[in-house]
Amino acid sequence: MLSVSVFRGGQAGQAGQGPVGLCRSKAVRATLVSARRGPLWGIESLGLVASAVLLRGRKQNGRTARTASAGSLFLLPDGRDIRVLTNEGEVKLAVAAEVASCSSAAIAEKGAFSICVPGSFGPADGEELSGAQLIGESLATLSGEADFDKWHVFFAGERLDGEESFLLAKKLWIDSCGIPESQVHPVPQGMPAEGAAAQYTAEICMQDETILVDSDQGLPAVDLLLLDMAKDGTIGRLKPNSPEVEEAGSGKVILPVEDDDAEAAIAAPDFMNAARTAVIVATGAAAAASVNKALDSASSACPASLIRTDKTIWLLDAESAQDVSEP
Repeated sequence: MLSVSVFRGGQAGQAGQGPVGLCRSKAVRATLVSARRGPLWGIESLGLVASAVLLRGRKQNGRTARTASAGSLFLLPDGRDIRVLTNEGEVKLAVAAEVASCSSAAIAEKGAFSICVPGSFGPADGEELSGAQLIGESLATLSGEADFDKWHVFFAGERLDGEESFLLAKKLWIDSCGIPESQVHPVPQGMPAEGAAAQYTAEICMQDETILVDSDQGLPAVDLLLLDMAKDGTIGRLKPNSPEVEEAGSGKVILPVEDDDAEAAIAAPDFMNAARTAVIVATGAAAAASVNKALDSASSACPASLIRTDKTIWLLDAESAQDVSEP
C-alpha cells in the first residue's frame, strides 16, 4: 500500500516510510493544545431544549436508572457530553448554536476556523443523505451570521466516481454562506483510491497551523468534526467491522477504500479523534439501538462509539435516545 509522509514546511518523505498520518511538526504543539477548548454550551443553547418530560425509571445493576428523554443533559463517565432534544428541528438549532460557538472561539484564538463535515456516498438508502442534509440545513441558517471568509471546510470521505459530498455541501450551504472556493477542500477525483488518499492526506497536512493545529499525537486537528451517525453505527465513512475501523492507532489521516461498490477516500479514526471538538448528530427511532451501543463501550461493531475527542458532544432527539439510560 502506498504511504506518504508530509512534514511542516512542505518537505515530503519517501513513499513507504512510516504511516501517512505521522506528518506534522511537533515544535509548536505544546503552546497550541493548551488552548483547545472552546466555550461551553451556553444558556442561549439550553433555551433550545423543550421542557423536560417525566423520566421513566427502570432497574439497572440494582439501582433505578433514569431513561434519557427530551431535556436530558448529562456527561458519561468518559466525559462525552450528551444532550437530548425533542425533535429534529431542535437538533438543527442546537447544531447551529454549537458550530457558531466553535467558529467564534477558533477565529478569536487563531484567525481561522476548520470544520470536517459528512462524506456522503450518495442516496443509497436515503439514511446517510438525510443526516448530511440535516447538518447542511443547520449550517445554512448561519448565513450572514458567521465569519465564513475565515472558514476552511474538509470532508470525512468521498466516493471516487463523483463529488457527491462536495456538490451536496455546495447546494445546501457553502454557496449561500459565501465560503471562498479556495478554502473548500474536496477529496481529489480522477485517480485510484490509494492516490486520492495520499493526495488528500498531503493537502490536509500541508495546511498552516492557523487552520489546523497539531494534536497531542502530532496529527492535524480540525477545530470541529461535525458528523451524523447512520442507523447502523457508521460514522463518517467508517462502517461497522470494516478494515478501515481497524486502522485506529495507525496514525493515518485518510484511508483508501477499494470494494465492489465503489472506490473511496475516507477520514481515518485517528484523524477524527484528533479533532479539538466533535459534534455527533443522531435522530429518529431507527438509530436508537446504535445510539445506545455508541454511548456504551467502544466497539468496532459500532464505529461511532470510537469517537472520543477532548470534547465530544452528542446531539440527539427523543426518538434516537429512547434506549439510553443516564449514568
